[in-house]
Amino acid sequence: MSEISQPVPTTDHTFQVYYSKADRQIRWKFDGADDIDTCKVYTSDSIAFSIQPEADDSGGAVVQSVLLSGSQSDQTKGAPFEEGALIDLSQTMKLKVGTSTGLWGFSIAFTVAHADSTTSFYFVPDPELQVGSIRA
Repeated sequence: MSEISQPVPTTDHTFQVYYSKADRQIRWKFDGADDIDTCKVYTSDSIAFSIQPEADDSGGAVVQSVLLSGSQSDQTKGAPFEEGALIDLSQTMKLKVGTSTGLWGFSIAFTVAHADSTTSFYFVPDPELQVGSIRA
């Protein structure tokens, strides 16, 4: 008798970036948690990215944002997202995890236009994305 494989359920994750004009700092959370070493996902999951001001910040409008990703190993080719390795987050904030498993690094750069006619530039350096994590 042959076994019928069940499809692996996909999970929607969140990656939230918070910025502060006052001290030019950023922080980020993955699935509501900060201070984690690695964002663990499975192939075909999705990640909804958001960029917003800290609660005590005057805010502004994000006018440009890009995500750049690369493999942590020279053995892994491709990109962690179906949308590619260089993604204009201004066009889409929800990305689909591709089928290339492994450990990936990524960064996000974005520009905020403020009401006082100034702009600020921010950089989210090197969060890690582990594709192919074991589901609990």
